[in-house]
Amino acid sequence: MKEAEEHYILQQLAGGSNEAFNELVERYWNNIYAQALAWLKSPQAAQDVTQDVFTIVWEKRTHLPAVNNFRSYLFIIARNQLATQFRNRLKQEVEADISYYEEPGLQPEAMYAQRQLSAVIEAGIRQLPHQQQRAYLLSRDEGLSYDEVAEKMQTSKEATKKNIGRALNTLRSYLRANYDALFCIVWQLTAAALEIVINF
Repeated sequence: MKEAEEHYILQQLAGGSNEAFNELVERYWNNIYAQALAWLKSPQAAQDVTQDVFTIVWEKRTHLPAVNNFRSYLFIIARNQLATQFRNRLKQEVEADISYYEEPGLQPEAMYAQRQLSAVIEAGIRQLPHQQQRAYLLSRDEGLSYDEVAEKMQTSKEATKKNIGRALNTLRSYLRANYDALFCIVWQLTAAALEIVINF
């Protein structure tokens, strides 16, 4: 779409034209949705993000004629919405379980983020007391049950449950303490990925 043509469409949209709005949606929807889906791994979440992006465009339509580069403007909105969605998901997963950070089948950018997150987790594991660390690693890396871990460590099943439970609680606290740094990594990767897709 040529710059003059796009500016005309933005002017029409500023005046409340549904036709102009639909043309922009048709132009950019698939690109934003595809990238959101690649990151969020959920068609519903990706659709929600994409809808939010265009809802914001509609709500701010009267300001659009002053926008010099609509694609960059749209990129900023999409980046912020996707980052917010990803940040909320990340926070929920940290609160619930750290298993998300070992999720397979991620996109290349997300794989890099995964490695960064895994490195933080490993640093947290190294800070655990010896018994908690050993119990946690036997359970996570070797897939042993509570009974098997207890037998290998020559301790009771109840003590094993407590050690693993405490280890998980400590790791969740560690992740929360490092949350801002983790999110900065994710946010930067998300921005780079979206910029590549939208600026085609």
